[in-house]
Amino acid sequence: MEFFWFLVMPFLVILAVLTIVDVVRHKEGWSIAGWTLLVIVLPVIGSLIYWLTRKSAPVDVEQAYLAEQDRHYQSSHKPIDRGF
Repeated sequence: MEFFWFLVMPFLVILAVLTIVDVVRHKEGWSIAGWTLLVIVLPVIGSLIYWLTRKSAPVDVEQAYLAEQDRHYQSSHKPIDRGF
């Protein structure tokens, strides 16, 4: 049983830390305190609820769109290797 917790605990800690970092980046005011408290008290359920109810910030959507545009541009301008 100790081996199970040895494998699971790092995952839970990483999940909680990533969730709290995202909360601090995207929320403001009392919602930061509420989400942080929920994630600390119930790491799995709190993180799951946060990620399922989280709405994308306009900045995130714009960055994803620009990254997709850049990827399309880069792939369309690659030289074609015709040497066999």
